[in-house]
Amino acid sequence: MRDVTDSINCPFYLSGWDRDSIYADSSFLIHHPQGDVKKLSIDFDPPEYEEQDFLIEFDIGSFESHSSGAPLFNSSFSVFGLANRFYETPSCEHRTCRFTKISDIWDGSNSTNCLKSWLDPENTNVTFLPGYNPFYSDVKIFHSGWNWVSFPRLNRNQNDEQSSLDVLDSIKERMDVIEHRKGCPPPQRYLLRWNYTIQDWQGNLNCVESTRGYKIAMGEQAFLPICGEIVSSNTNIEICENTENWIGCFLPKSSSFSDALSVEVLSHLNYVLAEN
Repeated sequence: MRDVTDSINCPFYLSGWDRDSIYADSSFLIHHPQGDVKKLSIDFDPPEYEEQDFLIEFDIGSFESHSSGAPLFNSSFSVFGLANRFYETPSCEHRTCRFTKISDIWDGSNSTNCLKSWLDPENTNVTFLPGYNPFYSDVKIFHSGWNWVSFPRLNRNQNDEQSSLDVLDSIKERMDVIEHRKGCPPPQRYLLRWNYTIQDWQGNLNCVESTRGYKIAMGEQAFLPICGEIVSSNTNIEICENTENWIGCFLPKSSSFSDALSVEVLSHLNYVLAEN
């Protein structure tokens, strides 16, 4: 950990963490084995449990001395364990390793022996915090059940749409369905879901747009990092009359309806639904 008191001119990423281990379906380790250059070891399976630790058997890579204390990341790119020791094998390939759970070193008698004092000093009792790229990303937090969402930031040229499969890939295992409706009466319904049986996407929602609003039903809590450019705040949004319009608005700051919407829209507006 570093307490940053001066400006940093080079790009950096602040890793997130997760002390709720039930969401780890796979993992990877970033470390310096034997003090060597940075390496990556990957396990495609959920962790096993031995006593109070995670037991990881890497499919790619291994674990060596000087790897101790290295962060173990889950598939959402959050730290959920710290390396402590490996198992000796006849081949000297240390693929099976033990990791201390973040949850097991969360509480303690003082700041020198627990993470809570550093990662949750205001005692909010959160179980995870997503990573953050202050230069080029947002992170959307989804709760179990239905979530209203828009995508003002997307990885595309100018204000173009982006493939739904690319945007939603990291949360597909926890997402039940995403829905959008657009078009003049009657609006067309667009759906997309991940089919666990055939391990493929199904539906007709091929792209997401920054000016559209969506509903996502989640089976589990998850967060979604989004990289790219933010849509221009003066981008026109198509609105149809006599029907619901599922739209996404990007505003540089919180604004009243009278400031955010044109007089023409306000004069024909029936109601607005949103979720905070």
